[in-house]
Amino acid sequence: MKKYMVTSIQKLGAKQMAVIGIAVSLLAAMAQEIHAQKAGADINALIEEANNDPINQMMNAAKDGDMVRLADGISSGVGIDCTNKFGQTQLMYASAGGHTNTAGLLLQNKASLAAKDQLGRTPLMFAAEGNQAGMVRFLIEAGAVVDETDALGYTALIHAAKAGGAQAAQALIDNKASIDIQDGNGITPLIGAVVNRHKDTAFVLVQSGARLDIQSKSGFTAEEYARAIKATNIVNLLQGKVAK
Repeated sequence: MKKYMVTSIQKLGAKQMAVIGIAVSLLAAMAQEIHAQKAGADINALIEEANNDPINQMMNAAKDGDMVRLADGISSGVGIDCTNKFGQTQLMYASAGGHTNTAGLLLQNKASLAAKDQLGRTPLMFAAEGNQAGMVRFLIEAGAVVDETDALGYTALIHAAKAGGAQAAQALIDNKASIDIQDGNGITPLIGAVVNRHKDTAFVLVQSGARLDIQSKSGFTAEEYARAIKATNIVNLLQGKVAK
């Protein structure tokens, strides 16, 4: 039988072999498509499950500034300070997006201004990093601690400076944030702005009286960092050669 099959295959012409090859390819493609559909169905099921999770619904409502969905979640008994897997709260999401009305609703329901995620960041730090100046002022008026530090020793002002949040930085400075505070590596807000090439933020800090002579633990000042990264425009700013 085996010998007969081999002989039969040998007798097939090139055209027939090509047809067989195409058929095999089509079958393989069909098998891959079926597998992909099954995998896609599994992923869609996981996404649907995540979307239906009450905590995720609350997080998304806070992120989107959706007052109706958020109020529904609160009334259903979902914890006001429940967290995602990173330890982030609804107030942190609302703060990052600048949704003051949403944040207000959360605070009315006793959301914590002092809550910290796994990196030690507070809602105020999320607002600062997102350059949400209005939210920064709102949270401070509500009682947020301006110079609270995270796990790296960053304050909200350092977060704003490193992210290039000039407006948020100004709002923090206006509310007595420590302008020359240093993190665990001796980085000041000004150095943070310079290293990340945020000229506008550096300008705000300089105009507000940030010291130029402070060195990081590596022994460099803001101007020396600017020279090292060849940020000539910032060097000129720090030397007072340009207005902005």
